[in-house]
Amino acid sequence: MLVNLVLNARDARPGGGELTVRTAEVERVPDTADGVHSPTARPFAVLSVQDTGCGMTAEVRTRMFDPFFTTKEPGQGSGLGLSTVYGIVKQSGGHLQVDSAPGEGTTFHVYLPCS
Repeated sequence: MLVNLVLNARDARPGGGELTVRTAEVERVPDTADGVHSPTARPFAVLSVQDTGCGMTAEVRTRMFDPFFTTKEPGQGSGLGLSTVYGIVKQSGGHLQVDSAPGEGTTFHVYLPCS
């Protein structure tokens, strides 16, 4: 999961830039990429991967977790990286929050329940 997020961040910064990976623990999940809001407080581990790359348009954000969807040139990506991340997070009882805008980079916040 981390490798897929980091590879996407690398590809979003063809001219260089910054990549930041953070971890934290929180009690509540904010609104997430799939519209989930968790009103129940419980501990979550948060993995955040932030890049200063090209960012995503609203259209791309609506499809980013679709299997085989990619914005890369043919032969440059399978379109399975983010759908794999999504599957792992959901199977683990977690949530995703994505902040992105064209020209402003992207941050993926992965919330996984603490055990």
